Amino acid sequence: MQALLRWWVSVVFLSILVAAALPDVTFAAGCEQPVATMVSVQGTVESQRVGASGWQPAVLNDTFCPGDTIRVGNNSRAALALASEAVMRLNENSVVSLHEFKEKRKSLLDLINGAGHFLSRQPQSLEVRSPYT
Repeated sequence: MQALLRWWVSVVFLSILVAAALPDVTFAAGCEQPVATMVSVQGTVESQRVGASGWQPAVLNDTFCPGDTIRVGNNSRAALALASEAVMRLNENSVVSLHEFKEKRKSLLDLINGAGHFLSRQPQSLEVRSPYT
C-alpha cells in the first residue's frame, strides 16, 4: 500500500513539473498566418504575445503573430525572418512591435526603441515606423 502511495505522489509531482515547464497553451496555438519567425537568439530575448500581460523568453523557431512585441535585453541580439522574406536583426535594448501585412507580402512593424538592421531582396517589402527615422 505504501509503494502505491509513493507511486501516486511521484506521478502528481512529475505532472506538476511538466505543467510548469510547458508554455501557456493559449500562446502555443499561434495564429493563422505568422508574420515572423525567430532565427537567432543571443542573450536575453523576450516576447509579449498580443493580449498577454507578461513577457516570456523567446526561443529559436518561435513564430509571432500580428500585435506581438519582441524585446532584446542588455548585451543581447536577435534575428527574425519576416513573412515578406526580409530579415530583421535587432541590437541590444531594442523593442519592436509586429503588425499585419499592410499590402500583399509587405511587412509592417514599429521599432519602438533601439536599433535594427534590415535585409531584403524585395524592393519595398518592409515598412518600419520609428520615432527615430
